[in-house]
Amino acid sequence: MKKIMKPITVLATTLVLMLTACRKPNDIIQSPAPPPGKLTNQFQIVIDSLPGESLTGVANVFAMVTLVNDQGITVINAKKLSLNFTGKYFAEKLQLPGGNYKLTQLLIINGNNETRFAAPIANSMKAALVSRPLSIDVSIPNSNLLIVPVQVLRIGSGDFAETYGYPRGSFNLPPEIPNNPVPGKLFYTVKVKAAVKIGAIDYDSIPASLRLTTWDANNERSLSFISLQPGTNDVKLPLNVAKYQLTLEKWGITDEVTLMKADVKEGMAIMLGGSKAAKKLTSEVTLNLVEGVYKAYSKTAYEYRGDGNINKIIFFLKKADNTPYVSMTEEFIYSNGRLDKVNKYNENKNLMGYISFSYDQQGRVSAMDHKMNGEQTIAAVSYSDVLSRKEININYQYPGKLIDMNYNMVLTNGNIQEGASATSNHSSELSKYYYDMNINPYVHMNWPDLFLSHNSKNNVAASQQSFYGSYPVAVPRSYVYSYDNEGYPKELVREYKSPVTNQYLYTTKTVYYY
Repeated sequence: MKKIMKPITVLATTLVLMLTACRKPNDIIQSPAPPPGKLTNQFQIVIDSLPGESLTGVANVFAMVTLVNDQGITVINAKKLSLNFTGKYFAEKLQLPGGNYKLTQLLIINGNNETRFAAPIANSMKAALVSRPLSIDVSIPNSNLLIVPVQVLRIGSGDFAETYGYPRGSFNLPPEIPNNPVPGKLFYTVKVKAAVKIGAIDYDSIPASLRLTTWDANNERSLSFISLQPGTNDVKLPLNVAKYQLTLEKWGITDEVTLMKADVKEGMAIMLGGSKAAKKLTSEVTLNLVEGVYKAYSKTAYEYRGDGNINKIIFFLKKADNTPYVSMTEEFIYSNGRLDKVNKYNENKNLMGYISFSYDQQGRVSAMDHKMNGEQTIAAVSYSDVLSRKEININYQYPGKLIDMNYNMVLTNGNIQEGASATSNHSSELSKYYYDMNINPYVHMNWPDLFLSHNSKNNVAASQQSFYGSYPVAVPRSYVYSYDNEGYPKELVREYKSPVTNQYLYTTKTVYYY
């Protein structure tokens, strides 16, 4: 027996050494599940479904995954994992040393290495279409195999890697049409879209200016200028050139891509844009039109903390002798980086009221407690998201009063499009809002109020209201803006009318300072 065992031991040792020597440093070790009661460093990515594919599953698909550790260092970089369908798509099991990691990228490719599905990254334009965008925490070891569920979206015609949160060029998409020039054809047609990010807000349906520069085989340069419309545009690239450069300019942001002729495919998608920090509104002055002359009526000044959040808002009015005075001050109190409470003080610096906020697990306002001059309002907030449509419902209770109110708002494409409120004594209001494509400064101020009215990313260009039971004194009938070259309003002129008679009442002008 000794003579038999010794060669087997030597052979086993040799195989172990060979396998160890051949393993690349970044390869993930596959190991069997541990015995019951022991911890395991293994985890497995699971995908419920591939949208648009057969419910019985598809074969020859793979996941490309990237993970980073708690220092942000990549530990698995675009690793290709086979997927096995047994009701769901199970990726190969992975193993890492104990620690905290994040799954930061996941793409689904086919046997031709073409990208067909992607898991959206948080804060990307596609992130709202899944309930759990990347990144996803992976903490090991665990007592059982850790299952990491991931949702993916099908990459459609004209989709861009950037809309999913991935760097430009991350998707290897098949050409929609063979790239062989058709006899007599003079142009390639490519799909170009402008999208920029201001602060944390995506503006992905905007017009922009595009400069197309081309060079022929003799390095002779030609220029043309194209006005891009909101959304995806068909842009023609001449075939008889050697190189293309597409340069986009929008709101002080410049982005460009350079392509050799061999890089261009018929129908290929190109997204151009960029990002920049949001400007902070420092003050606004409201003037009333009196006998053809605008006269200052009020001023609001904003002070900020070092982290960019509002610290204080100071409201100014004018006395009868036109002397300005502080009519109210709001002081903002934060807890763990979130706005906890706003205290309101009158001109004598006496506390006159407050509003406090509670939040849900997604960091959204879930409840408000407002008290002003002894009158209290308690509000409960709920949310419903379906694709690009979001609904927010607020129920208002008034302690000591036999009345409550429900307010429902509908948001699409980042703007409050509709509002409907009704009280228990049957007063109601219906509103519709229409927007331009420029930047609303209030959405970047992290400034919730009792009606969550600062949620729209663009500016109201027109509105319609209807009332039953009780009526306000005035409602806007027109909005006229002037903008700076970064897309922010400089001035807004509003005309007001009576909601009962529709007669013109007065005009105001608001001037904004940043």
